[in-house]
Amino acid sequence: MSMDKAESKTTSFHCAVVGRMVTIFRDYKIRVNRQGEEVARIVAGTKCGDMDKCAIATHTGNATSYDWAKCVFLKPVSEQA
Repeated sequence: MSMDKAESKTTSFHCAVVGRMVTIFRDYKIRVNRQGEEVARIVAGTKCGDMDKCAIATHTGNATSYDWAKCVFLKPVSEQA
């Protein structure tokens, strides 16, 4: 039987889209085996301190949706076609 644990990390990143340093918050789900060894690490969530001011945000009425495929932290410009 395996167990899960959680971990959070904060990273400062110079975002070329907004032209300044932003803070990226990432939550990880970590799978641990019976021996207590980490066997898998999965990103459970990502947030950015400037995500509402960035191109990933689409504001429609009272709702906002986010297209993380446009995020230069998650997908650097050199990888985007």
